[in-house]
Amino acid sequence: MTDPRDTRRGEEGGFALLLVLWMLGFLALLVSQTLSTGRAALRLGDAALERARLETMADAAITTELFSVATGVSGAGGVWKVSGDEKNLVQVRSIIERNKINPNAVSVTLMQALLVASGTPPDKATVLANAIFAWKNPDLQEQAPSSQGREESRCVPLGAPFHTFDDLAVVPGMTRSLAQALAPHMSFAQMQPTSSLTRDPVVRAALVKAGLVIPGQAIQREDVEDEEALVVVDAKASGDGGAMLRHAEVVLLPDARPVPWRVMRWETSDIH
Repeated sequence: MTDPRDTRRGEEGGFALLLVLWMLGFLALLVSQTLSTGRAALRLGDAALERARLETMADAAITTELFSVATGVSGAGGVWKVSGDEKNLVQVRSIIERNKINPNAVSVTLMQALLVASGTPPDKATVLANAIFAWKNPDLQEQAPSSQGREESRCVPLGAPFHTFDDLAVVPGMTRSLAQALAPHMSFAQMQPTSSLTRDPVVRAALVKAGLVIPGQAIQREDVEDEEALVVVDAKASGDGGAMLRHAEVVLLPDARPVPWRVMRWETSDIH
C-alpha cells in the first residue's frame, strides 16, 4: 500500500523541479535580453564615435583651408583637394561667394531680373519679386500677389530676413521647382553686392537685365582681396564607418585675431 506522504513528496518534488526550470528559463531570457541591449548600446556608441571622428576630420580640413585662404597661401578656386587614405579620406574645397544674389539685400528690379533669367515668365516674375520684397517688409504687404489661394493667404509676413530656402518657400507664389531653379544662383549669407565679375551666366544675365552690368563686359579673375569676403567651404570626410559632409559659410576678417573669420552658417549631412 502506497504511503500518502510519499505521493505528496513526489508532487512537491515535481513542483520544485518545475519552478527551478521556470527560473532558469527566465534567467536565460533576461541574460539574452541584457546581452542584446548591450550589443545595441555598443553599436550606438561605435556609431557616435565614428560620427565624431568624421566631424573632427572635416572641421580640421575646413580650418586648415580657411587659414590657407585667409593668409593667401592658396586661392578659393572651388577645386577639391584630397588628403588621407581610404580609411581616413578627406576632401575640401573653398569658393568665394560674391557671385550670387542675396534676396535679403537686393532691389525688386534685380530680384525680378533673376526670376526671369531663371525661366520665370516676366509677369509672374514681377509679381513674385514684389511678394518677396514685401515679405521682408510687412508695411509693403499690399504689393504682394492678391490672387493666391486660401491656404497661402493665411501666411503672415514676419518682416524677418530669409535664412534658408524653407523660409523663401512660404512666400505666396514660390514653388518647389522655382526654388530649385533659383538655388544655384542665390545666397542668404552673402553680404557684399553681387560682383559684376561673376561667371554665373544666370546671375550675369540678371545683372545685365537690371542695368547693373554692361552687355559684353569682360569677365576678370577674382581674388580674395576684399575685406569681409564671404567664403564657402565644403569638406567630405569618409572612412569604414560612413561619410559626412560639413558645409561652412564664413566671412573673412583679415585684421581679426586670433581667428581671421566669422562663421555665418554650419551644416552637417551624412553621405550614403
